[in-house]
Amino acid sequence: MAYFRDVVGIDVSKENLDLYALSHQQRRAVANTADGHAELVSWLKSLGVRVAVMEASGGYERAVAGALRRAGLDVRIVDPKRVRHFAKAAGRLAKNDRIDAQIIAEFGAVFAVVERCDIPLDAKREHLASLVAARQALVDHQTALQNQIAACPKGAAQRALAAALKPIPASIKQLDRLIAEAIAVHPPFAALAARLDTVPGLGPVTIAALIAWLPELGRLNRRSLAALVGVAPFDDDSGKRTGQRYIKGGRSKLRNIVYMAVLGAATRHNPILKAYYDSLLNRGKLKKVALIACLRKLLTILNTMVAKQQDWNPALTASAA
Repeated sequence: MAYFRDVVGIDVSKENLDLYALSHQQRRAVANTADGHAELVSWLKSLGVRVAVMEASGGYERAVAGALRRAGLDVRIVDPKRVRHFAKAAGRLAKNDRIDAQIIAEFGAVFAVVERCDIPLDAKREHLASLVAARQALVDHQTALQNQIAACPKGAAQRALAAALKPIPASIKQLDRLIAEAIAVHPPFAALAARLDTVPGLGPVTIAALIAWLPELGRLNRRSLAALVGVAPFDDDSGKRTGQRYIKGGRSKLRNIVYMAVLGAATRHNPILKAYYDSLLNRGKLKKVALIACLRKLLTILNTMVAKQQDWNPALTASAA
């Protein structure tokens, strides 16, 4: 496996950035502010470091990632769970910000720099992604409150929960309008949305999530794309034992939204997916297993459509998938 030392690991928090330049074995800490980002860029350029690796940190990484990309550096944002598993495998059990920065750099040297699909920095996509994420957070909060209300005895507590629930639908509708506007005013998004809208069973929520959260669509092969979303089946075999295949990891929020679309598409709305779903059930597959297979097939179809700049065509999509 390739090992690339010209990398800096960045441990991100709300207020600070802890840094470790692997090739120079140098540490540094700067504020997670515009001035701190400028200091970081200057330091990395003085060292000749070209790749920065950081964990996804609930949005606190966005500003520094943008500053580094504008300065011409290659930025990789990686899954914190993978970094933690990497540290445990290496026997590195201690954890603090300085140690984390070094672990991130070492992880990046081995994995992050060889797992690439270059996506141009796009502030408009980041804006759309923030709107889609906010909408999903409200939907999740609405569902949680509805469940709590249903389980709560009648009285003051239930009324308080109902009062908290009341404004959420209007807020979701407002975000729907903002999401539609963000797509409509950006020609590449509008064109992609129009193409995806030709697929039976895909609604505006799913289309917006795909545009915002899957910029790799049409750029990767079908196996890499399935793994990215988290619907690739992994083996669980040992010796003569053949275990059940399972899915794991990936972009769970995107997967959940597309799964809900597939739930209707595979059972009613999409003739290609419905035929595939029925054939899997007839072969004895469990319903959920068949639905995940349909989700994987849908991603393959969408990937082909975007790569070849084609709208939905049952004859072409059936052969492509």
